[in-house]
Amino acid sequence: MKWMLLLLAIWTPILSYGSDMSANADFRSHLDQAKFFVKKGWLEDAKMELEKATADPNGQLSAEVWYLFATVQLQLCDLAGAQHSAARAHTHAKQTTQLMAAEQLTRFLTTQFGWVKIDIVGADAIGSIRLTSLSPILDTELKQYFNRIAQKWTSEGPLPHRIGLPLGKYRLNGRDIDVVPDQPVVIQLFYGDQEEASDKRLPQNQIRFHLGTGGGAWAGRRTRYLKGFAKLETGIQYSTRRLFAELSLQWTPHAESRQDGSSRWQAGSAGISLAAGFERPLNEIILVQAFATYRLSILQPVEFGCTQAPHQCGTDAGTTQYVYPSSVAHIPGAGASLVAFPSGGILGFRATFIAEYAVGRIPSAGTAESLETGTLFEYEVESKERNWSSWGVRIMVAATVRL
Repeated sequence: MKWMLLLLAIWTPILSYGSDMSANADFRSHLDQAKFFVKKGWLEDAKMELEKATADPNGQLSAEVWYLFATVQLQLCDLAGAQHSAARAHTHAKQTTQLMAAEQLTRFLTTQFGWVKIDIVGADAIGSIRLTSLSPILDTELKQYFNRIAQKWTSEGPLPHRIGLPLGKYRLNGRDIDVVPDQPVVIQLFYGDQEEASDKRLPQNQIRFHLGTGGGAWAGRRTRYLKGFAKLETGIQYSTRRLFAELSLQWTPHAESRQDGSSRWQAGSAGISLAAGFERPLNEIILVQAFATYRLSILQPVEFGCTQAPHQCGTDAGTTQYVYPSSVAHIPGAGASLVAFPSGGILGFRATFIAEYAVGRIPSAGTAESLETGTLFEYEVESKERNWSSWGVRIMVAATVRL
């Protein structure tokens, strides 16, 4: 409001010049007190003084009083009051400078704002309003106005029947609205059961797609040769009010540190996973999820040393001939995700941490390539060595789209 106060300072001496000070003494004392309160930031006190000034017959004809009243009402998020006071300032302006200032203020209040009409449904018009801007607000004065009005009804209390907002896109209690000039937006808020509150009857189900990458590692004596793994993942998630379920596909190459001294990546293995759990929004942008998961994958988890023909293999065979048989892995786990949609739109990202426990059984026999000669040979795995298990962790980041 700096430019408004500057214009007020310019026209004050013009309005006062040649006036009958005794006739104006009553309302001007309230006006001067209001100016003092405005400088201190005591807007409610300033409003009370200006109400007294406008109750005075001479104050009702003062453009200066009405102009200051409009600026104070705007800072208190009373757009209707500010528009009325600005119009009165324009009506009672006696100098060109006053007229131009009043016109500029009136134009600002009518062209930069729109109205949201609220139809409150329920036994009591008591509740709270969650308001988020979905489009950038570049003007400093409009940004300050929005910040104030976004905080005004965050606590439970009596609700307004209409709200004046700067032009733009918003989300009000879960409803996306577009505020434009001269076209009031009408929405319904449902109250009564405060747990469901304003977004009762609103569509809660969402479908989300994600594509991401990440990594992890296995821990355990049986899988010690596996250094870690990377992962590519894509999936679909269906979310209701508080629950969600997810189906994902993964491709997972593994880093190995083999007995021949080489370090390399496995060609990779495919997997499929299911997850289900709870989610809770923290605000209009961020939600958290906690879930259980089950993953089915094919791994080469254990390194076996083999004796000479007929090639009996185990983890403590103590030979230079090694095999890395594939195994179907059953991998239950639990995890948590942080999901964010920074702009409030359909595009967002999520970060996920999962702790899991893999179990599997190595096939009893197979074919492998000799590290020494490059020829194929058949081998058998000792029965007591076939079962394996390992703890692991995964950390994933993904881009996500919601419908």
